[in-house]
Amino acid sequence: MAQIVTVLSTFWLARLYQPSAFGQFALLLSVVSAFSPAMGGHFDYAAVVESRPRRRRALFQLALICLILGSTALVVLITLFTDARLVPQSSRPTLAMAWAWPPLVWFGLIFASSLQLLRQRLSVRHLFGAAGMLSLLQALLIGLCSAFWALWWPDAAGLAVGYVAGIAVTLVMGVIVFDRSQKRLMSLSVETLQAGWLVWIRNRNLLAKRFFHYRRWPLFSASTTALDGITQSLPIWFLLMVYTTGDVGQYSLAIRLFSVPFVLLAGAVFQVSLVKASQCLAGSARAFKSYALKLLAFSTALVVVPVLLVTAQAVPLMTSLYGPQWQLSGQALAVLAPSIGLAFIGSSCSSILMARGHLRLLATWKLFSLAALGSWLWVTFSMRPMFLAAVAQIAAVNSVLYILLIVAIVYASISPFGVDSSERFVQ
Repeated sequence: MAQIVTVLSTFWLARLYQPSAFGQFALLLSVVSAFSPAMGGHFDYAAVVESRPRRRRALFQLALICLILGSTALVVLITLFTDARLVPQSSRPTLAMAWAWPPLVWFGLIFASSLQLLRQRLSVRHLFGAAGMLSLLQALLIGLCSAFWALWWPDAAGLAVGYVAGIAVTLVMGVIVFDRSQKRLMSLSVETLQAGWLVWIRNRNLLAKRFFHYRRWPLFSASTTALDGITQSLPIWFLLMVYTTGDVGQYSLAIRLFSVPFVLLAGAVFQVSLVKASQCLAGSARAFKSYALKLLAFSTALVVVPVLLVTAQAVPLMTSLYGPQWQLSGQALAVLAPSIGLAFIGSSCSSILMARGHLRLLATWKLFSLAALGSWLWVTFSMRPMFLAAVAQIAAVNSVLYILLIVAIVYASISPFGVDSSERFVQ
């Protein structure tokens, strides 16, 4: 349902904003989407496999501390070291976006990361229905807030403020309605930051022990997730360096229509499957293998029909629903659809690798993906290919990379339990 709301809200917003507005907004969205999943150091994911409630609360508190400090450091680095000369004049933000860029990125990172923490908190308590309702509420409120701000700022600034405001309202409503205990958790983190240093916290020994015990999560899991996010955002950054914001807006709308719903769905499937895979792994190897193969089959069946439909009918659908000015977006969507389907399968089933403890394998794939895609884009975009040719190259490279990931997941599903099983996260 959340994916349907996202598509419907995009239909509305495409008539309120021009392609150039979507192109400029894509820059902010790409930064938030790339780094927010890793801002908590993945201590929230560690809480899934922690059985003691007190230790679990400490892990969530560590995640909140990491996301606030990490978001602040990232925004400072981006502000200080981003070179605007790399972006052509036609692709640079408007004046309204330029002054609002650092605070919008900071608030976007804070709210998006906190919302992910809340979803994980609900998943730990097996409130999967509430977590799904939170995703639906997020999609609805982002669309409503973006449409509301179009009355004052019918450009990229309206989309950016609406996006951040929608996530913020979702977070507040989620804390109040779904998980009131999160209020106490957030207040503890505020007290922690006010104290200034970790060693002044009342439960500093517990936090330090949990940090040391789960140190591999921020070191391997969160860091590689950030690299994965950068890999996903690289096409936007390279496209903005070569093409106009109008062209990038066409690409952005295609991604927003088809990729973002599947990304949200993949995140939900990942969170649920990580819990269930860990439980199966604690039971028996046969139960784990059976669940892993069923998850792969379910994820594949879920995307086959949408991918085939969009590949065949993207252009007439886009022109009839959004108008002739979005024809280029339909052409880009038809090219990107197969790679988006493969990305969904790989992302939603990567919990199998995490549950089995194949951290190095997952980290190796993410590092290789970043290096391969970045190198390919750097070489080919220096030749300034035609826009659709560039999109086709992006889709081809991503398809190959996610096929490799799916092969690794199949290996983790059927391989015998050996050395890697001693390193699994459920221990």
